[in-house]
Amino acid sequence: MNLWHARTQSQEWLSSDLISENKHLADGYALIDECIGFFNQVSEKEQASLIGRFARVCALTTAKGRNLLLGCQSLSLDALAQESGALLRPLLETIELLNYFRLDYNRVDLALDGKLPSPGNIAKSIDGQFQFLRDHLNEQASHFSLGYHSVYHLLDKQTMTIKPVDSHSMEILRTNLVTLSAFMSFLLLESVGCLFITGLDANEIADRAEQWKKICVDIFKMKVKNNK
Repeated sequence: MNLWHARTQSQEWLSSDLISENKHLADGYALIDECIGFFNQVSEKEQASLIGRFARVCALTTAKGRNLLLGCQSLSLDALAQESGALLRPLLETIELLNYFRLDYNRVDLALDGKLPSPGNIAKSIDGQFQFLRDHLNEQASHFSLGYHSVYHLLDKQTMTIKPVDSHSMEILRTNLVTLSAFMSFLLLESVGCLFITGLDANEIADRAEQWKKICVDIFKMKVKNNK
């Protein structure tokens, strides 16, 4: 049995039919990496100040979010998108943390002192938009469950026997990449918003981030059109 058959097939699609989606996501990671680099510059320059600590914490939070994104993408390439839900929940937390810090940069000292509120209370304080998704992930992905949404992808619908890996297709992968790009845009724009708090002139990267987000929408429209 070839454990990496789905990965091999995904890589073939990413270099052909899904090449625009693949390049788009790579551009998004590059923008996120730029944000981390800018945070590093500020934290190095302002080491002893609150802004320096803010930049350091935002760099760490953005980097963690980036790697969780990459983990979700990697699992999708292996036809394990449902299992990536276990990584999606902490990814949501990094996005909401950046929002939390941006609204009051003094809060980074709570993080450094290990006194941050719970993720749920942080979400409430910023009127977070992910509560429904967080509840769903808690029930179906973050913990083991035999609920329908947690295991349906392991059922062969014809024979109702258990299969070890979900079905894999180019359209399923495309859908998962489009979803991934949405969460990438949340992380990227929150990170850019925090750059402005540091006093850095972030207008240029903000413009590029907005353009990147617009391409997300264009790719989504293309997907819908192609599926009609």
